[in-house]
Amino acid sequence: MTDKIIIIGKRSNLSKELKESFSDSLVIGSDDIESLEIELRSNQKISIIYNTCFKSNLLNSDNSNPIDYSNYSFHYLSKFINLCLKYKSKIKSILYSSSCAVYGENKLANEKDDLKITNLYSALKASSEYLLKKFLDHEDINLVNARIFNMYGGDDSFSVIWRIKQSIKKDLPFYLVNNGNNIRDFIHISDVVKIFKLILDLNFKGTINISTGIGTPISKIINLIKDIHNIKLHTVNIVREEAKTCIGCNKIVKNKLKFNQFINIEDFIIKEFKE
Repeated sequence: MTDKIIIIGKRSNLSKELKESFSDSLVIGSDDIESLEIELRSNQKISIIYNTCFKSNLLNSDNSNPIDYSNYSFHYLSKFINLCLKYKSKIKSILYSSSCAVYGENKLANEKDDLKITNLYSALKASSEYLLKKFLDHEDINLVNARIFNMYGGDDSFSVIWRIKQSIKKDLPFYLVNNGNNIRDFIHISDVVKIFKLILDLNFKGTINISTGIGTPISKIINLIKDIHNIKLHTVNIVREEAKTCIGCNKIVKNKLKFNQFINIEDFIIKEFKE
């Protein structure tokens, strides 16, 4: 890969991993549009990874500011799109980090499936996808909506695996949603980075699931941690309305990008929680 990579979104765990993996890359804050314009002016061709959004775990907080929702979904994004239109001849690819949340309940989500908007987070992600497509899809730019499923690993401070580890470390109860029966498609951050690289290297364009295609119940993860490592974890069940199953069809990743070697979540847990 010879093009310079600009990564938008400084606080993200994924941005940090991408920065380490791409040799010629620069991370810019989503609110620092001036720095992005300088880079677009001074480089011949750039690929951009737009990797920022208001954290989903804060969307239900009573203390959240509605202006933050606007900033991290439409305000910064609209300024970004406007700048891309201004310098469209300088941009090779735009890879937007979207989310599996746009599928809602789906046992094997296909990129062509209808979206099911069930909460504010999924609404913001879906609307951001539409906004990008409306203004940039017809340009000579490889626009990619990468719908990432349940990512874990790296400098993680959000996934269910990280939260379980924090509960054990601090000897606090782990709040288990719906008895842990919800099934999710977990993908390691290293695999996400590798797939992102392939997307840019192969000039992929369109919507793509970043998923393993394998569903794992949350309860299975907890039982594995308890049984293998004899770790005590006090769980408190809470009932919440959310998708029971969300697994991603990954035929595009396997067939078009030729990526088949995924990190196994059970192997990761065995190593991560090793005493």
